[in-house]
Amino acid sequence: MVGIKTVADTLTSARFLLGLYLIWMGLWGRPEAIATAALTLLVAWVTDALDGPLARRDPRHIRTWIGDHDLEADVTVALGVWTYLALAGFLSLWLALAYVVAAAAALWHFRSIHLAWGVQALPY
Repeated sequence: MVGIKTVADTLTSARFLLGLYLIWMGLWGRPEAIATAALTLLVAWVTDALDGPLARRDPRHIRTWIGDHDLEADVTVALGVWTYLALAGFLSLWLALAYVVAAAAALWHFRSIHLAWGVQALPY
């Protein structure tokens, strides 16, 4: 039987993969793929809304590596959105690159979870 924590971790992992898919769409997709990108983002948001409550319902209350890296999955989706928008021509490539470099430098310097929450908000 699959535990509820396993389901939550699967949703978190799926969100990470959806972020990578958005990056891939930015590299190879075109502006015409905007509907697919939007649907991908919607699915990622649904996985984000479900994984936390499911993980907290697990009667074993165990911590897993995937659960501990939920924020990284969220940031990957935000980076995927940013990449798609920039490479598909919806956003200036230089602006997107400047934002990613500045955000990465700030996150590296301050190492703040709260800053990471803020950094991922702008692409959405």
